[in-house]
Amino acid sequence: MDHVLAPSMTTSDLQNDDLAPCCILHPEDTLLALLHGLDDIVVLSLSPTTLDAAPATIDALPSIADVILGWIPIFFDGGVRKGLDVFRALVLGADIVLLGRAVLWGLAAKGEIGVGLALDIITEEFKLLMALAGVTDVSQMRRSTLALVNPSQIGLDRVEDAEWEDRRVW
Repeated sequence: MDHVLAPSMTTSDLQNDDLAPCCILHPEDTLLALLHGLDDIVVLSLSPTTLDAAPATIDALPSIADVILGWIPIFFDGGVRKGLDVFRALVLGADIVLLGRAVLWGLAAKGEIGVGLALDIITEEFKLLMALAGVTDVSQMRRSTLALVNPSQIGLDRVEDAEWEDRRVW
């Protein structure tokens, strides 16, 4: 591990732009991040087993976005598995959606090809949802956009959907 971490590095070596606070789930923490001059935040709940009372990241996102008001980027991570999850996160205020779980499932299933397939599936689902919502660019998405899309109409709310099941890599 010594080759990864510099033992001589201390917090005084870091600048504000080197840090992105993780696990922001409350608007007051968001305000503190802004007041301390941080350049971005990560909305994430690390473990549902240790934080049983913590809100789901998708539920916390809108109130955090209401505090940020576009001042700094919001990174969102929390159970993102399909295009619908990306769509919801962007509509509710995320600027960047992290795709750890789906990518790792693709990697575990089929290696590098699986990662590409996972990203392709998520991208196709996301583009379909954008078309159904009548938006051509992410900048056009608003919270009201979410009401325009009914995932059950296209099978994105069901894991067992046959059309997508044969293409899934996880």
